[in-house]
Amino acid sequence: MRRRRASDDCGLWIADCGLRIADWPSCLRAFVPSCLRLVIGLLWLTAGGCEGPARVAMFRPMDEAVGIVKANRELLVGGLKAVGTARGAFVDDAGKRHRFDLRAKLQVVPPGHMRFVLQNALGRDEVEVGMNDSKWWLLVRRPEERYYEGRLRASGAPITGTIPLRAEQLMESLGFGPLDWEEDVVTTLGERSPFGSPLSGALQRVDDDYQQLLFVGPGVDGRGVIEKEYWLDRYDPWLLRRVVFRDGEGRAALYSELDEYRRVGDLGLQLPHVMRLSWPAERGEMEFRVRRWQERESLRSGHRAFVSPRDRGARLELTIDD
Repeated sequence: MRRRRASDDCGLWIADCGLRIADWPSCLRAFVPSCLRLVIGLLWLTAGGCEGPARVAMFRPMDEAVGIVKANRELLVGGLKAVGTARGAFVDDAGKRHRFDLRAKLQVVPPGHMRFVLQNALGRDEVEVGMNDSKWWLLVRRPEERYYEGRLRASGAPITGTIPLRAEQLMESLGFGPLDWEEDVVTTLGERSPFGSPLSGALQRVDDDYQQLLFVGPGVDGRGVIEKEYWLDRYDPWLLRRVVFRDGEGRAALYSELDEYRRVGDLGLQLPHVMRLSWPAERGEMEFRVRRWQERESLRSGHRAFVSPRDRGARLELTIDD
């Protein structure tokens, strides 16, 4: 993710750079009209001569920081539809790496209903991942057709041969998961450690750029381990910038970065237009670049898009049913 630089806001200081000419000798200054001073100031800026004021990270109490994210989401009425492209790579069962560049369509009613489809240039579905109130599903068309389906919050089973897309994780990785935790166990990391005994709840860790909400639970050995991280931006617009999922041993299983927030619709809802996901263990990666977001008030939880392919009548051999 790009780090902010002090020069980001230099556009507000062009005139000030032009006024540096005021330090010139009066005999030379007389030959420089005011309009030319502005041009020289702009050249000074592009040459790196004006850095402008440094941006200051803001610290907020965690409930206030999370409240800003929730308030942004509450501007949404109904659901959302996005169209764009998905580019990335995955490693198959034989260890061969494949790259893809596909059309992408997302329909979502946060936080519990989603359908994400990848299509080839001919408009044929290659991958579909979705979820509703009761189940998740994943349909992969090539190299051979595979269909996975399971109950939400079940133990699950490993999905091999492609990027391990799980609907619940994808929902959160795209920035639409719930932001709730047990407030009585929220603390600042360092005041007390979760490790040594199981702990279910959230902690806070703060660095120069982010306030990190850390969800902790028992690991494979019963000791406390960080399971999930939400990184909230300490700079305007103070929204969700990163989601990290970890396995039972605390190793990163899925990284997600949310970038290029822009306003969508008339209500001021801000949404990311670039979402980068990576699966370190599987050496998989995907960048979902949104060309257009649309607010759809008619898109509700009961929409046909949120019905699994088998429940829609498709004849598919079930690989997983956990």
